[in-house]
Amino acid sequence: MLADRDLPYTRVPRIERFDADDLADLARLDKHASDDCDRRLLAVAVVLYPSVVRIAVLVAASGTAANARAAGVGACTTRTLLRFYPREDSQLLKASVRIRHLVPMSPLRQVMEEFHQHLGLAKQAHLTAVTESFGTADRVQYAVAAKAWQHAAGRTRAFLVELQKILQLDQVAPSQDEHDSVTCLLTDVEAGRHPMLDGTGDVSLPDAFNRRQTDRVRVCLPAVMITAEGEQSVIVRDLSATGLGLDLARHLAVDTAVVVRVAPLLSLEGVVVWSEIGRAGVRLSVPLTGGNPFYAFCIRPK
Repeated sequence: MLADRDLPYTRVPRIERFDADDLADLARLDKHASDDCDRRLLAVAVVLYPSVVRIAVLVAASGTAANARAAGVGACTTRTLLRFYPREDSQLLKASVRIRHLVPMSPLRQVMEEFHQHLGLAKQAHLTAVTESFGTADRVQYAVAAKAWQHAAGRTRAFLVELQKILQLDQVAPSQDEHDSVTCLLTDVEAGRHPMLDGTGDVSLPDAFNRRQTDRVRVCLPAVMITAEGEQSVIVRDLSATGLGLDLARHLAVDTAVVVRVAPLLSLEGVVVWSEIGRAGVRLSVPLTGGNPFYAFCIRPK
């Protein structure tokens, strides 16, 4: 069994731990600043969550391959290992910077830093194993990489759980089935198992994570829709920079002008462009702008 000290490049900067007094000081911020911070943190969490899910699946795939190679099972090749090598996208990095700014002393900040640190260590160990995988050194190098991926899987799972807590508190919960599926994969990898080996002994992604992601963000936001005929409660199910997808009780005719009020965030004007029983699509009169539709949606002035 390899100890943490056997991992390469294990000089990790110390992560500050915050006590009750620190958190009490943070809580004494004025109410307006606190509300604004909460609103922006919700926006960042929704932007960040799908990026972390994407990385989490790749962590599980890379961890599966390394665990399998270390145990001498399966048929994973160097090509497999490189195919699932996780790369952070700009959205993940920008959202991480915003969290550092918004909640510098919080459990979320702490687990995020651990996630980034251990992901970096695992990637370094992974590349070393791929580069030096020859002869008798192969199993040893992959044992080191496997241990690094096990640590990274645990920190990634903790990060996802903290993000989900924020989303659930604000009723913007992600798919529970998807969340449970990803966290189960990470738990298996953390325990040294190889959950993503397929029938051929190679690694394959679940079908749900093979689909190409779009710029449409799935949400679950209670709202009020106002038309010339009155008001009705609706649920915003998805949004993009140019439109909203709604669940609603009363049918709407195409070309109906609407105002969708997502209290207490903002009101959005638009026109119904398609409609069917229980659902409708709205094209916004003024598109949302910014690096991510939901972030722009949440930080837009009231």
